Order: sequence, then structure tokens, then C-alpha cells
Amino acid sequence: MSLVFPKQTDGTLECGTIECGTIVLQFSFGIHSPGADGAAAVAARPSFLSIPPNDRYGVDITPLSYIPGGKIEKYLGNLNFFFIRESTAVKENGGISGFVHSFITEVLSVIRAHVTALGGNAMTAFYMTELILVDNLHKNQGQCLMSAGGDVVFVSYYKDD
Repeated sequence: MSLVFPKQTDGTLECGTIECGTIVLQFSFGIHSPGADGAAAVAARPSFLSIPPNDRYGVDITPLSYIPGGKIEKYLGNLNFFFIRESTAVKENGGISGFVHSFITEVLSVIRAHVTALGGNAMTAFYMTELILVDNLHKNQGQCLMSAGGDVVFVSYYKDD
């Protein structure tokens, strides 16, 4: 196992390497540094920090088979999830509607994280089915089961001319 921290030269961080067994993570990034004329200069950005041409951020999720305003460059696979959440504090978290709302937002966050981990920036053909909700208000309990998924893609966006 080896760990090499980023090297700093002239106000810029160059690169680093982390090795653990057979897994190697290499990274490179830049920070602002004052130039000769006092203006800020930025080191070259690596591909994983590149900003799309129209400055779109995050992961787009759509039930459509395409992304409006974008071109699908690469298909990265299909995701299919089953989520289960239980709570014994339903009333304290906004009742049954607050419980379901927080569950759905957490599901969407997990899906966005998986899309990003696969190298994508969008999910097409998104579906959210099989929502089963069981609650017992007398015991302040709730259970929820949900199935969700779709196709992970990498999309290029272009500015409108």
C-alpha cells in the first residue's frame, strides 16, 4: 500500500497517486494562483472536472428515451434497485407523508450517486414502481418498499446558437 500526496509547486497542486492492493486512484487538479500580471491563473482541469459546454451540473433523470437539448454519447448500463425503509418515528418526521417524501428523495440521491459513480451524467427511461406503504399509526411505525431504475448514459450538451 502506498500513498502519495499532491505536490505543490508555484501555488498549483499537480497530481497524486493512491495505491491499495490492485486498486490505483490517480488524480490531478488545479487551484487559482496569481499570475505575473496579478490576474488569477488556473491550471489545466482534468476530464472529470470538465464543465459541459452549457454549464449544466448534476445528474438529469427523465422517463424519456432521450435527454432534451443533449446528445447521448455513451450508454453505460442499466440500474435496477429495490429499496426498503422502516421507521419507528413516523410522527416526529412529519407524519406518513413526510416519511414517504424523505424516502423518495433519498432514493433519488442514491440513484444520482450510482449514475455518477458509473461515469454518467443522466438517467433515461427512469421508472419508479412497486411503491408499497405499510403503516401502523398507533405504534408510530411505517415501512415502505420501492423499485426504481433506468438506463445510465453520458450526455453532451451544446449551447443554443
